[in-house]
Amino acid sequence: MKKAPIKSWEKMGLMKVVNEPSLNPKHVVNWFVEARNQYGVRMIVLDNYKADILGPMLEKEGFEVVRLRKPSNLHPLLAPRVEDGFANSKFIFGDNPLMRWFTNNIYVKETEDGKKFLKKEEIKRKTDGFQAFIHALYKANELEDQVDYNSAFDMLDELDF
Repeated sequence: MKKAPIKSWEKMGLMKVVNEPSLNPKHVVNWFVEARNQYGVRMIVLDNYKADILGPMLEKEGFEVVRLRKPSNLHPLLAPRVEDGFANSKFIFGDNPLMRWFTNNIYVKETEDGKKFLKKEEIKRKTDGFQAFIHALYKANELEDQVDYNSAFDMLDELDF
């Protein structure tokens, strides 16, 4: 893909183009409030970029905010989970060309500390969505703690087919 079809992705509802000199952080906070209403998002993992601005705003809205000082240090820890997830089709982005584009802009570099997920090219290749995915994986094991399997199975037992 020579140029990302941003207008097409916006029409699909995968992103929103905002015409501002710098993105107003309130847009981000509002997006997470909607995500909480729709999906039950309670925790947000932030890297350092704008964390000093976004963190307090998100906390004021009632979110638990986890700040990562050096997110790339998580990459070697999460690499096995990422590799297993893609190899065994555990991650399914569906018909989301934007997320596929973010992912395809990544290359894996073997370092002495372990594998790191880096940009293929610094300027034209955006990886924000993939890095957000990595941040989410950092706390993904806590999602299992939120599911009450006994209640779910009890509900299924009550269904009459």
